Amino acid sequence: MSEFQRLGLIITDRRVLDVGCGMGYYGDLLACAGAEVYGLDHQPEFVTAAASRRYRGVIHSNVTDMPVASSSFDLIYARYILHHIAKGQLYDVIEKIHRSLRHDGHLLIESTTPDLAGRHHDVQIYPKLKRIIASMYPSIESLTALLRQAGFRIITFAETTQTRDPYTNVDSALERSAALVSSGGGPTYWLQLSEAERKEFHEVRRNELVRLFGDGPVQRQWSGYFLVAAKEDTHD
Repeated sequence: MSEFQRLGLIITDRRVLDVGCGMGYYGDLLACAGAEVYGLDHQPEFVTAAASRRYRGVIHSNVTDMPVASSSFDLIYARYILHHIAKGQLYDVIEKIHRSLRHDGHLLIESTTPDLAGRHHDVQIYPKLKRIIASMYPSIESLTALLRQAGFRIITFAETTQTRDPYTNVDSALERSAALVSSGGGPTYWLQLSEAERKEFHEVRRNELVRLFGDGPVQRQWSGYFLVAAKEDTHD
């Protein structure tokens, strides 16, 4: 059973827009579930890459513009894009998504909150990340308030845990983070750190990971959520 089915979403023969589609991996999953999938992304290289996947078409646009016809999709999938939208623009984007859905359409959001992201050991050992995350990700309370204001009804909220194979030891974890920091890569909230803060973070990590994991593997685990909201027929 796909994650979409577990959330009670009917995907087969539905017209789906994958907002912030990136390289197109999740578009393939949606297509495998039987959806007619379209993508939207503002990065030209992602649009090119996604166009070679199983999308019926890929729109080159920022999500804040959403050049999509009214009532044109059954489902809009927004995976980890909320932190790319300025908080002052979030309600406007939600309204545009509402307008783009058909009368019985659904919005599926996959993201995290400051509280959920704060469970990660990196955030716990380096408090500056808490401030950054709080500025980037809306709380679930503020998000659901905006959704209801725009005319959505909340159907499902489910916490999720993503895991990857652990690093074999602290040295391998530090080697990877050092490479990411030097290249300007890493999780989005890492990229908000100044160059000096990144170096400081790496040194804190060096000491704290040994305390947390000793000679054992370093776990890679992140907490987030799925939220399903239905378009209310009463909102135009």
